[in-house]
Amino acid sequence: MQIECKRLIWTRVFACCIGSMFFCSCTPPPITIKDIQCTPPPSLTCNPGKFNRVLFDTSSSVYPDVRDHYYQIVRLRSPINTQQNQWGMDFLQTPKHVTAYLTDMRDTVSKNQSVSVFSSDSPEAFSENGRITPVEGNIGSCSIDAQTMTIYFTALRNDRITYYAAMHENVTHGDYDIYSGHLKRIGDSIAITSIAPLSDAVNKEFSWDAQPAVSPDGKTLYFASNRPGGKGGTDIWCSKKQSDGKWGEAFDLDSTVNTECDELTPFVTQDGEMLYFSSSGHATVGGYDIFKSHIGTNGYSEAENIGEPVNTPADELFPSTYADADSLLYYASDQPGGIGGFDMYLLKKISFKKHEIIALAPEEISMHPDIPLEQIIPKKLLPDTVRRDSVKVEGNVKDAITNKPIDSAIVTVNTPPPDNLTNSTITDSVGHFEISLPKTPQFQVIIQAPNYFYDVYNLPAPSSTDSVFHVPDVALPETLSMRIEFPFDNFNDPYKYTLTDSGVPGALTWMKEIELLAANLAAFKSKIIEISLVGNTDSSGTDDYNDRLGLRRAQFVKDQLVQRGIPAQILSVSSNGRKNPLPRKPGETEELYRARCRRTEISKIIRIE
Repeated sequence: MQIECKRLIWTRVFACCIGSMFFCSCTPPPITIKDIQCTPPPSLTCNPGKFNRVLFDTSSSVYPDVRDHYYQIVRLRSPINTQQNQWGMDFLQTPKHVTAYLTDMRDTVSKNQSVSVFSSDSPEAFSENGRITPVEGNIGSCSIDAQTMTIYFTALRNDRITYYAAMHENVTHGDYDIYSGHLKRIGDSIAITSIAPLSDAVNKEFSWDAQPAVSPDGKTLYFASNRPGGKGGTDIWCSKKQSDGKWGEAFDLDSTVNTECDELTPFVTQDGEMLYFSSSGHATVGGYDIFKSHIGTNGYSEAENIGEPVNTPADELFPSTYADADSLLYYASDQPGGIGGFDMYLLKKISFKKHEIIALAPEEISMHPDIPLEQIIPKKLLPDTVRRDSVKVEGNVKDAITNKPIDSAIVTVNTPPPDNLTNSTITDSVGHFEISLPKTPQFQVIIQAPNYFYDVYNLPAPSSTDSVFHVPDVALPETLSMRIEFPFDNFNDPYKYTLTDSGVPGALTWMKEIELLAANLAAFKSKIIEISLVGNTDSSGTDDYNDRLGLRRAQFVKDQLVQRGIPAQILSVSSNGRKNPLPRKPGETEELYRARCRRTEISKIIRIE
């Protein structure tokens, strides 16, 4: 009951306030906004699940063998946050400058919402450059299309077109529409001209249509609406720009995004691939949480709660950024400890400083007091009186498809604790390698190359009489099939071990497999133009179901790679669903065959040098 009451209260708040009411031209007489009065929405059943996973590590302790970054959440300082409410931010970015537009209530005289303009000195430091108050009444949030120098918003200004929501004069209370207007800079001020409502393909009479968010290419408009025909409460709706430049008939996003609860404050990332929004449905930490959904050619992936500690038992709304959302995300929250009601917060990724690691013997450490201890690893020295047998590891590396030898493949041999020794070499022109190291009970061989992926061998030690160990011929693939196994209809919580090419659990955990892939991509990042991640499923279920399932599972791999430092912009995600089955092996059981078919195929597009 507590959640239900909170949802109804916030529906009223958004319908009356943030919902976006607003805009006018600075040339014609201003539009007058009537006093805001709203009829309470009908009671709806809203029973979200409970979400309690921490998905952002905010510990700054250094674990260089595990990760190279951590996250920090910052409540923005003055002049952004005041004792009044701060809502959504949007940004206009140029190569040298970022301008932020903040919807807030810092006008303590009229107590109306307006848009404050700031110059960004750094991600969390801003200088105020004035306020936009083009209408008598409230002004809401904006969305900026930097490509076409156009601004779309709930009420705002800048040097482009503006989309905003305003309440009609002399009509039923609660009837809000989205308008557009062209913006011009005149001297140090900004004027808005050609203000007009969007067509009724977008706006619906007697409905609350607000919080517009335009895609980076300017061809898709998302907004929140409580019109009939939705899933319940307030939903995210979408309109596509037609070939004639007009907006097409708006449609309700499907149940992967919208629920019978409320969905609000949409935002599209700069690469156009992810829709962020707030919801009181799905599974929440409490109140409104921030979610994300991948925008695909076949629809929207299942909404994912971005998790604690961003989401709290309070309300988190208006996600936005001018950068990679995984590295920099702004949002509003009324969590305890703030300055006013709603304050602006920033989630930012912080990379650990790269230290030069120096190997020193124990007796040498005291001789170098200038070197921080965290930069020192013990040098492993063998007493002169002890002779350790060595073994030569050799093998050949070839192309998995053509069987041609691979020149200059990188071969790394690791030994287990307590030695933890590593030695590396490259293959010669005929794909051959030789490398020596002390004999150990077992060792690991990792082989990789720029145009290929990698292979890993965990090998037992040679017999006591052998001084040469032959690694079986290594065949490197140009396309990597990663089989991260998930429970049925799951795409976010995999089983521990990946499957081999035979469809049975192998020795590598999915996290180790992801780390190996990330290391391979990072090692050759300068040569890579694009990484393609294609989800494939078995034949169970419909085409539509499997298309979406394959997309979600490929997106899982992408998200994990991004967390390990691979740039999101070089990772493309798509799905074959069940349309690309593998050839069935003679005598293969149905279970193993289905397991082999469930895979994410990864390929590289390499820069030609």
